Amino acid sequence: PDLEKPHEKWKYIGFQNARPETDFRAAGILGLRHLVCFAEHHTKLLRRILAEQRYPWAAASINVTEIYVTHLKLRVPQPRIAPIPMESIYDLQAFTWLAAGAARAHRDQKSNEWIALDLLHSLGVMMLDHLWNQRLEEDRTTNLLHFKMALMETSAVINVILRRRPDNLKALRSSFMDRLPPAYDDGKGIGTEDVKEQPSMQ
Repeated sequence: PDLEKPHEKWKYIGFQNARPETDFRAAGILGLRHLVCFAEHHTKLLRRILAEQRYPWAAASINVTEIYVTHLKLRVPQPRIAPIPMESIYDLQAFTWLAAGAARAHRDQKSNEWIALDLLHSLGVMMLDHLWNQRLEEDRTTNLLHFKMALMETSAVINVILRRRPDNLKALRSSFMDRLPPAYDDGKGIGTEDVKEQPSMQ
């Protein structure tokens, strides 16, 4: 569809109405970047998600971005109403260390300064997809009114993993993949390359 005109097709990929720009809220341009990044790196998974239509993928992806925007204090001022309440804030020094090491290791790639956050987002969407599908299988009465509960579960998992301070992208990716079914691990994309990243800050 024409980006400058409202179109019902935007709803198919999970926007809440025919004008997708109204959905980005606190995620801003970062939310758009993450949508594109996920589609480019996880095309097969995205096709499955869109074919099943179990939840609005675009809106869910933007919600995951908002979790990180809030969690890592990437927006000042913070959104008045955070999408998910956070029990504790991840140490920004640890994330900065991880992101800087990843940027240096991938210095030949465009926008390498965003690579750690791109990976975090993709893994967060995978976790959300898994937890939501698990809920649907366990309780047939589950519907989209319960989706925020899956977001809260995803946020809790993200919090646990980040507080362990993975010191490179492979370790970060492995921390998520250890909690996901094998079908989510295609062995490709960010965090699978054999590159030398900076040593742990521990």
